[in-house]
Amino acid sequence: VQNAILLLIAGHETTANMTALGTLALLRNPEQLAVVRDTDDPGRVALAVEELLRYLTIVHTGRRRVATEDVEVAGHLVRAGEGVILVTDSANRDPEAFPDADRLDIDRPGVRRHMAFGHGTHQCLGQNLARTELQLAYPALLRRFPNLATAVPDEELRFKDDMLVYGLHALPVTW
Repeated sequence: VQNAILLLIAGHETTANMTALGTLALLRNPEQLAVVRDTDDPGRVALAVEELLRYLTIVHTGRRRVATEDVEVAGHLVRAGEGVILVTDSANRDPEAFPDADRLDIDRPGVRRHMAFGHGTHQCLGQNLARTELQLAYPALLRRFPNLATAVPDEELRFKDDMLVYGLHALPVTW
């Protein structure tokens, strides 16, 4: 049962929420939306998806780990046996790794270093499927509905900020 729940959340909730949030982010940045909609270059779309993954990072729970030996991190000693929480959504907004990190920039160099899918042995097993789905979904949606726009003001949008996977409860649109 736990594996089925994990697959449902990891395989559906993440991609569904990422599709809605990425669409909203692009609608808020029309010049970047136009690039994703109008390009014939799948590589450009792939980089746009990587930037959206970095910019949005929809899993905000952090990875919980226990230090196996004493280690110094940014001048702080973490002793063996102490717990740490790795907050990857914050890592994706690190200005040293991503200059002007709070701005969506689909042409950002080096964006593939983001942590949206975790790191090392704890990377998401479905990341390639998720990337493929998003690389197909955004251009298809934006080309099918070239006049897509939000149907309500931003302040009426309800975000899933109290759930395991960040997203929108609904994204009312017009076209």
